[in-house]
Amino acid sequence: MKNYLFLPLLMLPFLLACSGHSFNLPGQSASFQQTPTYNNKVDLLFLSDDSSAMLPYRQQMGTQAQAIINRLNAMGMDYHIAVTTTSVGAGYKGGTFIGNTYLTKATPNVATALANNLAFNVPGSDLEQGLTSLQLSLSASNLQNSGGGFLRSDALLAVLIMSSDDDYSSGTVASVVSFFNTLKKPFANGAPSWVANYVGSLTLHSTCSNFVNVGSRYVQLAQANSGIVESICNTDWSVTMSDVQVMISQLMTNYYLSSQPNPATIVVTVNGSTVTNNSLNGWTLQSSGTGTATQYYIEFHGSAIPTLYSSVKVSFTPASAN
Repeated sequence: MKNYLFLPLLMLPFLLACSGHSFNLPGQSASFQQTPTYNNKVDLLFLSDDSSAMLPYRQQMGTQAQAIINRLNAMGMDYHIAVTTTSVGAGYKGGTFIGNTYLTKATPNVATALANNLAFNVPGSDLEQGLTSLQLSLSASNLQNSGGGFLRSDALLAVLIMSSDDDYSSGTVASVVSFFNTLKKPFANGAPSWVANYVGSLTLHSTCSNFVNVGSRYVQLAQANSGIVESICNTDWSVTMSDVQVMISQLMTNYYLSSQPNPATIVVTVNGSTVTNNSLNGWTLQSSGTGTATQYYIEFHGSAIPTLYSSVKVSFTPASAN
């Protein structure tokens, strides 16, 4: 017995689906062909270390704002973008949005507004509490006030953390992961609906600076949902942003299967052309979870990542049929 499915795919740019509140592909159905539905929503939250040592890096990220917006617009994305800081407490902006709002495609001069928000020069605390700030920014209190409307249940929540130090919040990283899992339930096909990425200090002695601490807590959060982890010393931030974009694109185009397949029987085509099984410019079979909760999915790589409105067909023989 073989399962045949024809499903559209959505490629999400950086800082990036479907019916049933799913940002990935719809789950397989018993029907031979499924009506194409699309979800182009992404809620992007930047967490920026606002200590004095971070100003050059914030300014460098600000130079990428136009490219980020151009790519989001070119792909027809419906985006919400907000920026918050790592300084929490009286007189600081952590836990709220810079500019007291979030940006959308309709925001006048949106790229300039994003650049200004990313490159802000407001002295912050050297006691970085980024994980606390993230939770406060996404709390009911902030989302019902200046942040109202930012977080959407059917959008992918993508967090990008930029810091040259570690996090000093109280509580465990596990509790923050639990917060995100409660805030953003998996999509209908079981795919995660949030991802965190970290660009920061990975070693104490690096090519660009000597850091006080490695951002180990931020790294743990990013690794919870397979986010990108890269050094803040990268001189070309466009490369870093491209890496994050590719990760999001892969996440968005993962093709979830209804049952465990016999790997040797899998055939994948995109727009009628067969895609090879390889991890460079093709597809690979992946799995998540354990035991009876294990989910199997096709992950696309490199030039094989489907573009907007591609027609994808996956056929396979279930392992149970052997």
